[in-house]
Amino acid sequence: MAAFALAATAAFAGNGIRIINMDTVIKNFSKTEPAMASLRVDIELLEAQGKDADAELAKDQEKLREMAKQLEDPTKSEKAKADLRRSLEEKSRALLAKRDEFLKSLQEVRNSIEQKRQQMLNEILKEIAPVIEKYAKENDLDAVIDITSRTVVYYKDELDITAKISEELEKLYPHESQKAPAF
Repeated sequence: MAAFALAATAAFAGNGIRIINMDTVIKNFSKTEPAMASLRVDIELLEAQGKDADAELAKDQEKLREMAKQLEDPTKSEKAKADLRRSLEEKSRALLAKRDEFLKSLQEVRNSIEQKRQQMLNEILKEIAPVIEKYAKENDLDAVIDITSRTVVYYKDELDITAKISEELEKLYPHESQKAPAF
């Protein structure tokens, strides 16, 4: 991959195309660290809540195991064992529901954190993009390609051939409504 990047850089050097590593640019940007610090706080809080919930679920599971052991007690009557089984089943269902609710809540928090991370990243990119565009224009570049995502982050408008290709395709393959009627 590094060899490709070097070869690509050498090939692009003469024709106004340059590459950029956006991951590095974002990482080194002064506003990235403070933005991500608040996310780390959210993640640490999530991890703490997860540990607390795990501990609580483990306690509940241990209580259920203790109840299950009572079923083996030969001194208990069949009625007492039947009552204990019903109670054990109810508490097991309640524990599963509690676990499912926790997992659902955990996923919602993860989604929220990811959404917040994406919003922060978008705000950072809004500040980086004009700098890339300014640099590209000042250095008469045709295009700038991000090597991490393999996407074009800047290009001159005149390089866009979308309309021309669409016109050629329309000539070769006109829409049904534009075809001449067959006689």
